[in-house]
Amino acid sequence: MAQTAKREWTILLYSMADQNKLRGFANDTLLDISRASRDCGVKTVAQVTFHSSVVHPIRRYDFEERVSSNRKTDVQNRLQFVPRKNIDPRRNLVEFLRWGQRTYPAKRYCVVIQGHAWGVDYDVTPRVRAQEKRHNSRHERYHLILGSPGSKSHLSNKQLQAALTSASAQGKFHLLGLDSCVMGMAEILYELHECAEYTVAPEGLGPIHGWPFYPILTELNRKPSMKGAALGALVLRKYADKYRESGGNVKLTIALCSLRYSNELMKAMQALVRSLRKGLEDAAIRSAIVSARLRCQFIRIPTYIDLHHLCSQLKREPSVHTNSPLFNACSRVEKVLKGRFVERVALKRGRTDAFGLSIYFPKWRIGGKERASKWEKLPWTDPMATPSTLAEGVAKIETAYTDHEFAQRSGWKEFLVEFLKARLVP
Repeated sequence: MAQTAKREWTILLYSMADQNKLRGFANDTLLDISRASRDCGVKTVAQVTFHSSVVHPIRRYDFEERVSSNRKTDVQNRLQFVPRKNIDPRRNLVEFLRWGQRTYPAKRYCVVIQGHAWGVDYDVTPRVRAQEKRHNSRHERYHLILGSPGSKSHLSNKQLQAALTSASAQGKFHLLGLDSCVMGMAEILYELHECAEYTVAPEGLGPIHGWPFYPILTELNRKPSMKGAALGALVLRKYADKYRESGGNVKLTIALCSLRYSNELMKAMQALVRSLRKGLEDAAIRSAIVSARLRCQFIRIPTYIDLHHLCSQLKREPSVHTNSPLFNACSRVEKVLKGRFVERVALKRGRTDAFGLSIYFPKWRIGGKERASKWEKLPWTDPMATPSTLAEGVAKIETAYTDHEFAQRSGWKEFLVEFLKARLVP
């Protein structure tokens, strides 16, 4: 068989639409891609995981118009698909990405992953695990960054990293789109630097409709030779055009990050953590850290704050002198982030204190008044609840960073524990 000529780009969409509310939006995305795929030199393929109650819950679409005997037709969108066997979430992703690169070779690859995501501070609670046990589930205790707590399609940080690294056999993916809430975190993006050159991810919440694929693919097809950074910038532009007025006061900040600066970010964070831990020993500096943290910008979820804004707030504290190690460490982190690791930011909506990259930094006051929880009626406990004891707080931090190299290497996890002990115990 003759070798298929390489395209400029192959786009590989992996969608975890395994909650009923997501099914309609996944179908809209598939139709969007189908419209843009006609007479298109850029190839897009997709694999969608629907709810287990759906016939053929895992479906692979290549948007070919020719009829094939091994394909079925989706009754909702009338698109042809190939049913796939459910192996497990990580291997499903690996197998799809390998198939897409093998079947549709290209000079450059863009991987887009869609679904619910929860940052680092989320694990499936004992109540859900007990329910699963009653149904003979063999689930281990899951710590999630991607997937639905009410389903079995979960991916942890390490599982996502291992899947992408294993599937990127031809080198790093040129662009990785994380079309899921709060995936634009230092802890998450740092650990993808071995498998992707650039990422596009929201710092906070992302709209459930996801990327506007039709205008993105239409323009990419007109200029298919654009490289990863250019495609990332195109995504930000079209995303901002679509969601400029959406969400009201909910900020939909999204950023293009260059992972080539990951090692620089790690070194800058190690210096910052050393200075912060040393500062906790001094009452004035400790107070300055607390003050800066309380003023820090967050996007809807208060445990995830903007990393650049944290540094700028620390530098404004009177007790943090301009020639101090802490001031210099903050400046170093700012320098690595702005225009380097975080190459572009969209949808800041006039908020100059959102720079596109967050970090986990809870501001719990142990023994403080419990806030009302919007999660009470759901079949799992509040993932953002304030711990009632110091031991619970430390355990929550340990759980959040179960498999995060960034938190371990930088010392950020140890700093959070020391910060909690030093300041937030009444």
